[in-house]
Amino acid sequence: MEISNWESLMQASQELLRQHVVKHKEQAEKLAHSDLLMKDLWVENAKLMAALNATEQRVMHLDNLLKFHMNHHHHHPPTSPHGCPNNNNNNNAISSAPLSLPHQSSHFHI
Repeated sequence: MEISNWESLMQASQELLRQHVVKHKEQAEKLAHSDLLMKDLWVENAKLMAALNATEQRVMHLDNLLKFHMNHHHHHPPTSPHGCPNNNNNNNAISSAPLSLPHQSSHFHI
């Protein structure tokens, strides 16, 4: 084989090597980008799971609160704002006073 053939073969090999280097560099960059994306998704998932857990806790609390109020309402006859049983036949000023809502405890937040 002549030197020119060896030189041609060497140049072709170098070109193939250069192409492989470029290809591997691009793949490494894609993998690094994917890794960052996965980390971002993992953090976002953790935030969403925490928000979901907090929402489920609020729903459970509100459900329990509703059940408590429903049970409390069913076990006690309606009363006037002054704590006396309502008398629908009595049209005095006390029975026509508006009912006030019970004070919400600052312990429960929605």
